[in-house]
Amino acid sequence: MPRDLLDRHRALRVLLALLLVIVAIVAASLVWNTLVLFGDVILLFFLAWIVAFALEPVSILLQRRGLPRTLAVALIYLALLVVVSGGIVLAVPSIVDEVRLLASEITSALSATNVNSWNTGIENALRHLGLSQKNAQSLVASLSSQIPGWAQVATTNAVNTATQLVTSILTVLFDAFLVLILSFYM
Repeated sequence: MPRDLLDRHRALRVLLALLLVIVAIVAASLVWNTLVLFGDVILLFFLAWIVAFALEPVSILLQRRGLPRTLAVALIYLALLVVVSGGIVLAVPSIVDEVRLLASEITSALSATNVNSWNTGIENALRHLGLSQKNAQSLVASLSSQIPGWAQVATTNAVNTATQLVTSILTVLFDAFLVLILSFYM
């Protein structure tokens, strides 16, 4: 009997079709929101599967040489741990030294003594551009008083950017460590 009802009333068929479209859109939205919510976890498991898949031939090779599977996998991950740890140990001190060197170079290049030595050259250039000596001196004096402050801001920004970069790198390394742990169990 419901089939006859849908056949007789076209508006009811259209309404039912629209209701099905709305339900499909809501279901797709729920699935998408779930994927977004668990996207990082899904990505970690996917990457762990890729690592396990890529390291499986090495494990099989070691097993053919007579090592048990557990020992072969443990040796592979131990080698990966040594390589990654060595890279971190070698990279972090040089990054810290480079950031300190950059900060000191910016500060010394734009210090008050260096700015004062540039003043005469800048005044001459401004006078060649048509400014009077008094206007050129006042412009250079106002700029030279502000440059050390700008240097301090630039140094602070450089150090903050480097700190954020190191933090991001450590986050990526932690995620990579999680991927390796998960791939070990896969």
